[in-house]
Amino acid sequence: MRTYILLAGALCAALPPLLAAQDTTKTRSLTLDVGLVNASGNSEFMSANFGEKLTWARKSKWTVTQAAKFLYGETDGARTTESYDLLLRGDRTLSSRVAGFAFAAYQRDPFAGLASRWSGGPGVAWRMVQAARDTVGLDAAITAQSERSTAAVERSFGAAAYA
Repeated sequence: MRTYILLAGALCAALPPLLAAQDTTKTRSLTLDVGLVNASGNSEFMSANFGEKLTWARKSKWTVTQAAKFLYGETDGARTTESYDLLLRGDRTLSSRVAGFAFAAYQRDPFAGLASRWSGGPGVAWRMVQAARDTVGLDAAITAQSERSTAAVERSFGAAAYA
């Protein structure tokens, strides 16, 4: 199970040297999302979140995306929410509307009963509508999942994912 995840991670890690050997025209973009809520009244509530997405793209049709999201919350001094999501994805454009990709992801959400979830695998992205300001697409992947619940139940399985 973890072999697939390690293979997807190794593929994503090997992409930057491959990109460097090709075209030198590149694009980088960074998106940040930060939030803080602190309220009091009948109870005290604090919630903080941080998200980021970093994308490297080459004219040679390779794109590498790294993303992370963190959420934390407290009510009356007790932790009431905690969530972590990490993603590493490498895409190769095959045509103007189709791309192949490999990804590795990690999730943790103890309040949903999820101590850890590792997933990864290959997939295909299809841009169904591609206009100057709008894009509608479909991503489909075959994934290997390995998860452990907060009750220490471990399981591994294959899955299909789409977005």
